[in-house]
Amino acid sequence: RLVLQVPARPLLEGDTVTLRCQGWKNMSVTQVQFYHGDKEVSRSPSGTELSLSPLQLNHSGQYHCRGWLNIGVSWQWQQLAPVNVTVHDWLVLQVPVRPLLEGDTVTLRSRGWRDMSVTQVRFYQGNEEVSRSPSGTELSLSPLHLNHSGDYHCRGQVYSEVSRSWVQHKSAPVTLIMHGEPHPHSLPGPPGWGHSTLSGDPQPCL
Repeated sequence: RLVLQVPARPLLEGDTVTLRCQGWKNMSVTQVQFYHGDKEVSRSPSGTELSLSPLQLNHSGQYHCRGWLNIGVSWQWQQLAPVNVTVHDWLVLQVPVRPLLEGDTVTLRSRGWRDMSVTQVRFYQGNEEVSRSPSGTELSLSPLHLNHSGDYHCRGQVYSEVSRSWVQHKSAPVTLIMHGEPHPHSLPGPPGWGHSTLSGDPQPCL
């Protein structure tokens, strides 16, 4: 049978990874074809490797290989069951999961993968820079207005333990949707008016 070898280490954007299609117990393999989902991505008449470089998020998914396997007395056409490949963001922009109302305060947090150190963070709404924080990793929007709706992303320097250096990365965009209802705290009323789960303790981020 065929074996598709995938590195056991976490795979991050920008990395290089090599997938190897090998025969069980080093049986000879030839005419190898690699697939990402149902799409053929490489064909190697004599080789058995697929190199993905630099890794991107859309490289995530299921991979399998096909090829002719020498079982000693004859060659047999074999197909391997798919294996999963997951590519992780170096930089993630976290937002609250609760509904966002006009008048609210919301904090966006830029975090490195597995809490890698992050510095020189810049926040963007669409293509427009809205804030930069040389030492901090948060952007506070207060009070929220309807024009705060839109796509946000951040850029920052993430420290890689592998290369022992700071590398510039960009997070995937997240979408903030404002609802046009005033926050309970902005309505007139006696003390304690409008207290709800929206105005209680901070909600967990994604």
